[in-house]
Amino acid sequence: MLERGISGYESPDADSESLAMWRDDLPQAHIVGLDIAPKQLDLGPRVTMIQGSQIDPAAIAHLIAEHGPFDVLDDGSHHNAHLWQSLILLFPALRCSRL
Repeated sequence: MLERGISGYESPDADSESLAMWRDDLPQAHIVGLDIAPKQLDLGPRVTMIQGSQIDPAAIAHLIAEHGPFDVLDDGSHHNAHLWQSLILLFPALRCSRL
């Protein structure tokens, strides 16, 4: 599961309620959070946080190589252009795209 945007903006240790929610609600899942700002949260061994932009092809390629494929993509920057661009980059890494 990939969450694009961890929250807390520039604060590296701001609480991420959504990552904790996914961790708690999906007890068998590995949760990956991607954010443009560095984050330093300890949410346990099933949650990984990666610094990078959701619209950077190199960052997304590295993310997919290290953590993909994904079952779920969540959230994003809430800017339509960013959401579309990251969906185009991430769609091949969705398990449902391989049916």
